[in-house]
Amino acid sequence: MRYTYYLIVLLLCWGCNKVPDHSNKVYFTQATGSPVLPLTLDNGAGKIDLTVSTTYTVPGDVSVSILVDSSYLAAYNEANHTTYEAVPASAMTLSASAVTVKGGSASGSNVITVTVKEWPGFDNSKQYTVPLKIASTSNGMGGIPGSDIALVRVIKVINSDAPQLNIFDTPYTDGSYTVVSTAPTYTYNPGSQITIEGRFKYTGNTSGFTNWFGCIFSGAGFFFVINQGTSDLRIHVGSLQFSAIGQAAPGVWHHFAIVSDRGNCLVYLDEKKLLNTTISGDNTFGAGAGSVGSHAGTVNMAFAEYRIWKTARTPRELASNVCAANPKDPDLIAYWPMDKANTDQTGAAHQTRDVTGRGYDMKLNPAVGRINLTWIPVKCPE
Repeated sequence: MRYTYYLIVLLLCWGCNKVPDHSNKVYFTQATGSPVLPLTLDNGAGKIDLTVSTTYTVPGDVSVSILVDSSYLAAYNEANHTTYEAVPASAMTLSASAVTVKGGSASGSNVITVTVKEWPGFDNSKQYTVPLKIASTSNGMGGIPGSDIALVRVIKVINSDAPQLNIFDTPYTDGSYTVVSTAPTYTYNPGSQITIEGRFKYTGNTSGFTNWFGCIFSGAGFFFVINQGTSDLRIHVGSLQFSAIGQAAPGVWHHFAIVSDRGNCLVYLDEKKLLNTTISGDNTFGAGAGSVGSHAGTVNMAFAEYRIWKTARTPRELASNVCAANPKDPDLIAYWPMDKANTDQTGAAHQTRDVTGRGYDMKLNPAVGRINLTWIPVKCPE
């Protein structure tokens, strides 16, 4: 009984030392969920309005100083496994350097507008940010850790075009882009890594054949398709078959990824995990072992930004480079933007280039005369 008493006293004393901090604090209003705030760069420019709040009302006016400060970026990147880089000072402006919280209020009475303009050397594959922080307050009030910073993440809208394949010759036609290059066959085994990703839009099935499939990707041990009648997604991973692992909404651009990490295979759609399984045996990618398009069907599909990496891309990496990547990235095996600028349209057989320069070009088969190919506009992000 005595020992129980001492234990209770000890626990009560320990609790006394953990007094919650109920003092008034200041924070970026928009950063309560996450300090990363998107700024869309469209037609060369973009802006975002920010303000501050306090946890309680303040008795008198409080001026809150805001600064651009990249000194914390390295520590933030290391802690959060990110690769943010600061926007050049010449490419950004702040409409003010302070926000005032009026007495009797807990919200800033004005906003700071962050404006960013595209600059020479802008790289679509990099993650640019304007790193802001609450530097000081006129009454000495401190900030809420994690919400006293704001990383304004610059996301450039990319306007391009993409091929939409409308197979009309016969419901048994395999109309697809197939790797035709003489580049060396790439082999990976269960002890290595590979990521296959791209964007596709399922635009409908005009024939009424509901049991045929549109091929999102075939090769390297994977066969990923969409059912024309139900919009269900199905995948073969090596010898394993999985049905209805998810659905793709018609008329919407989707981003998919198949990630094989030393035998463990993950499948994502729009950065949401659909499947976690295993893959075994050696698998190859190369001429005749990689294609996208229709598979024994009449499905109408559009394609953009297809890539194969020799690494297992993380969900954060996948989300960061949906719209574009650096073609010179040493981790890329092949990269097909699939736009007009990188497609040779001479003759009937269109050939889309592998922009890594490794030579894994893909050719449309059969020829365009048997496929109604339409170039459609693409905006990413939409």
